[in-house]
Amino acid sequence: MDLSIISVTHNNEQVLPEFLDSLKPYLTENKGNKIEAVIVDNASSDDSMKLLKSEKDLHVIQTDINLGFSKANNVGIIKATGRYLLFLNSDTKFSKEVFPYLITQMDANPKFGAMTCRVLLPDGTDDLNTLRNFPTPRAALCHFLGLNKLFPNNRFFNGYFLTSLDPTKVHSIPACGGSFLLTRREIIEKLGGWDEDYFLYGEDLDLCFRIKKLGYEIIYDPHVSITHYGGVSTGIKKSGEHLSSASKEKRREMADHSVDAMGIFYKKNLDPNNPFYINGLVKLGMISLRILRKISFSA
Repeated sequence: MDLSIISVTHNNEQVLPEFLDSLKPYLTENKGNKIEAVIVDNASSDDSMKLLKSEKDLHVIQTDINLGFSKANNVGIIKATGRYLLFLNSDTKFSKEVFPYLITQMDANPKFGAMTCRVLLPDGTDDLNTLRNFPTPRAALCHFLGLNKLFPNNRFFNGYFLTSLDPTKVHSIPACGGSFLLTRREIIEKLGGWDEDYFLYGEDLDLCFRIKKLGYEIIYDPHVSITHYGGVSTGIKKSGEHLSSASKEKRREMADHSVDAMGIFYKKNLDPNNPFYINGLVKLGMISLRILRKISFSA
């Protein structure tokens, strides 16, 4: 098997039909690369499972509880047989050209540890989570103070989302989002899969960080693209909140997970490299961010 597509679903029946329609040609008509799809339903309470069971060409796994994104992906890895693993959000849609092109690129470049494509939001703008850097204190400070918006083309102020990079060109990048992350099976096996300390958010940055520590590159290639609704399961992103069934309480919980993820990533990967006073300021900033988000989702 050339490629295993691993997707996690959770209460996104609104957009799941488009995702499944995009998958079908790869699973039923594909004459080149051998491709399979492993779908892990993370204890959905809507009709997601009903839609998944109607598709005979999928490997579907249903969990009894919401395992979180990392653990659910690891469940999918156990079932997957491909030499490449694509972690693909189930609130996406795409054409037939995407996967074969990227497989060819990975085959030709053994130092590519992971690849992503151009990821567009439904309104045609770029999903900023695709071109990412690691949340160093400076990068996070510039982002949360809005300095990146004041100086959108200045690399010094744009170290969180890499908006100073031309999204129409190929780049070697620090990290990419987990909505579309293609990597090699042997890398995932060497790393022991996704870090299950992350429930939701931050796990993609952590995986990219560990891939780069092995000496591989992470490549952004815009020659192919997908559309990503974003936030349908969580309800905390503007692009997908109108399609989300998440309650206000659920949205507040997801916002908490995003702050938790920042703390976990920083402690695991950046804390040892910074002096104690910087770490103290970072922790204070996270406390402030948590309070602000609680207020925001209580309004």
